[in-house]
Amino acid sequence: MPTAPISMYKLKEILRLKYGYTLSHRKIANSLSVSPSIVSRYACKSAELGITCWPLDEQWDDHSLQKAFS
Repeated sequence: MPTAPISMYKLKEILRLKYGYTLSHRKIANSLSVSPSIVSRYACKSAELGITCWPLDEQWDDHSLQKAFS
């Protein structure tokens, strides 16, 4: 069964906490009330897309993030 997508807010927070503050997946998961595997899944996908820093490049607006992560 596929998991429900997370909100845009949580996605951006995962990216901000991972690349802006270099927190562990477990700490990010605890702060956002999601599982570490969810954080890992979105972190791996972001790396595949070339997203490796915070703040995000201009090309990554809400619409492009939604499309890329869905």
